Amino acid sequence: MEAPTITLGDYCLRLDLRSGALVGLQRGDGPPLVGHGRGPALLSADLAYRPVDAPPRYVAHTVDGNRLTVQIALGPLLLHDRYTTSSDGLIARRVAVENVSAEEVQLTGLRIGLTGVAIGNPAHCRFEAPGNAVRPRLPLEAAASLAPPPSGSPQRLDGSEAERFAPGAAHIWRRPFGDAPDIGPGLLVVHNALLGYSLLTWYVSAVEAARPWVSGDGAHATLGFDLWLAGWLTPGARLEGGTQYILACAGSYDEALAAYRARFEQTGILPPLYGRVDNASDWAGVYEVHPGPFGGFNGLREALPRIAAMGVDTIYLLPVYAHRNKRGLPWDENWWSSGSPYAIHDFERLEPSLGSERDFANLVAAAHGLGMRVLMDLVLQGCSLEARYVREHPDWFVRDEHGQMVHSHGWNDTWSLDWANPAYQQYVADYALRYVERFNVDGFRVDAPHGKEPNWDRNIPYHASRTNLGTAQLLADLRRSLLTAKPSAALYCELFGPLWIASHDISNDYHPHSMAYALAEGKLTPAEFGEYLRDYWAILPQAADGSPSPRICFTETHDTRNYPAYAWRGSRISQALLGMLVMAGFVPMIWSGQEVGQEGFIGGLIRARRESAVLRRGRRLFNAVAVDDMGHYRREWGHPPAEEVFALPICDGETVLLGLVSLCAEQVTYCLSLPLDDLPIHRRQSYRLRDLISGEVWDECGRVRWTGAELAALMLTPRMYRPYILHIEPNEAS
Repeated sequence: MEAPTITLGDYCLRLDLRSGALVGLQRGDGPPLVGHGRGPALLSADLAYRPVDAPPRYVAHTVDGNRLTVQIALGPLLLHDRYTTSSDGLIARRVAVENVSAEEVQLTGLRIGLTGVAIGNPAHCRFEAPGNAVRPRLPLEAAASLAPPPSGSPQRLDGSEAERFAPGAAHIWRRPFGDAPDIGPGLLVVHNALLGYSLLTWYVSAVEAARPWVSGDGAHATLGFDLWLAGWLTPGARLEGGTQYILACAGSYDEALAAYRARFEQTGILPPLYGRVDNASDWAGVYEVHPGPFGGFNGLREALPRIAAMGVDTIYLLPVYAHRNKRGLPWDENWWSSGSPYAIHDFERLEPSLGSERDFANLVAAAHGLGMRVLMDLVLQGCSLEARYVREHPDWFVRDEHGQMVHSHGWNDTWSLDWANPAYQQYVADYALRYVERFNVDGFRVDAPHGKEPNWDRNIPYHASRTNLGTAQLLADLRRSLLTAKPSAALYCELFGPLWIASHDISNDYHPHSMAYALAEGKLTPAEFGEYLRDYWAILPQAADGSPSPRICFTETHDTRNYPAYAWRGSRISQALLGMLVMAGFVPMIWSGQEVGQEGFIGGLIRARRESAVLRRGRRLFNAVAVDDMGHYRREWGHPPAEEVFALPICDGETVLLGLVSLCAEQVTYCLSLPLDDLPIHRRQSYRLRDLISGEVWDECGRVRWTGAELAALMLTPRMYRPYILHIEPNEAS
């Protein structure tokens, strides 16, 4: 039977009348986008953690204005697959799962997506997944050749496959994609530069996360999302998942990313509750610390002047609540023998081994006196096995199918708390505000509010996966309360996903961290890293002056307890990576102890950001500098030094900075061609180069001055692995 063509807005869709799958998608007179080749079946569901053992079967479809609804039989289920178009060409797809059998079923997942994706000739297409751990500018074939993940499991990569497709995945549990929209943006793009056309798809929900993945038939891609949709479905009951957005657009790849960014308000990501998306763009640096290694609150208070001297303006405290302290001593970073500070007994009581409430208040006051804000860790995942809440509020906990409590995110020393429970949500908001009111803390770093296991307790009045992203509502309510109690207070989220933009001033992200490590290991080139960073900032919302939503990054945190973070500590390569992240626009975070022996460098880097508005907010021109190593002999070995240079112009008004790092293992003189037409540089003006990190004026074999015209062929000899942030300053400047 011929697949019918349905018109929705300026789109034409075609359906397979055997499976109900979408086998044709075209916008206006644009190219066909889906249904090419032979991809894996995409619309499926899991019951009791196993895929339904039946193929999808078309039942019927209806069109009502700008909406198409397709009914598809799948074993005991009836899927209502709904496509709705908006006037600006965005398709919103939502799938509801209905139990049409006579027996109760346990729904544990839903798989949706697009199959057979290509634009014109697949060989001319590339695959992009900005904001993840995926290599930019990949041929579509590299994505279409991957195997789909098992149902209910994230896509993981190993070996040469991982190195080619997602070089950063090795440092984030072998996963190329972060769950969407809590850990990553979930944006998957196929682009044909020759045709000037893109297909974008992404997933948004404030209830259940989804796992993005990509596969295909070797030439055409399958772009998938596995939704964490779960619940007990009695006969006739139904559940609906979040929204898969689909957008076809003509133009360049940059225009495609701008089109994605322009739809944040339409898809519910914006506006921010706290006002401006650049609210924390001027933070200089964060110092992550636990008072335990300092002997407690008083010891850390005595160390604050040294910390402040580095230019840090934010102290973030790991949990200081009463926890499972195995030795009764201040925590010494021994997660096993001393106990985890995240296994919390009582959220309202400070850990007694660290000192008294007065000691804590004095610590906060001393930090304020030195111009530093203090953020506490807000630990939402769970509580210790012995916590009082187990007895006092047994209804607050996630249960398995047998009514037994489960561990939080696999942590075997905590029980999982149900984030969707209204009483628990109110309790968190209340005790958090009490810390602000009693101790004048400046807000919270929210610990890992990413999607969690379902709550199968039959007594709850909502479906099992409602707890999955239950923190979204909790944190939005807390943000509103903070704005009333202390308008200057901030929320900092451990996760990058766009879901948190509305309620958090700033987030941190493991993906740029992992890609920086891949760069250091030679798995990614500086040019690829530049393209990755360009895309990263392009998909974030921007303030009126162009400043993107701010992000924190790092080379070490308390979570980087595996190779190579501690092994690289204090090395030239760790300094190079941290310097590159700061020149790329990130707020640096320092893990306590990381600065020992390199206080001068880290202090110089943070002060450079603190004192330079251009470094914080300037326009960055990634990969705009042509680098020439002038026929260096290493070229004959297949390792041109010019390809190991990261050079980044940053400008604003009349100020120009040049970030520069050479990752070549030899000192080389380079010719750097700055894009003078794109920079506020006057060709007849005389300039010198002052490094904002060290304060030194560049001396190139006795030469310290260049005209603007000479910056089009600037000869410099940077030291190996040393990051420079060079202010191209007129000689009249002091």
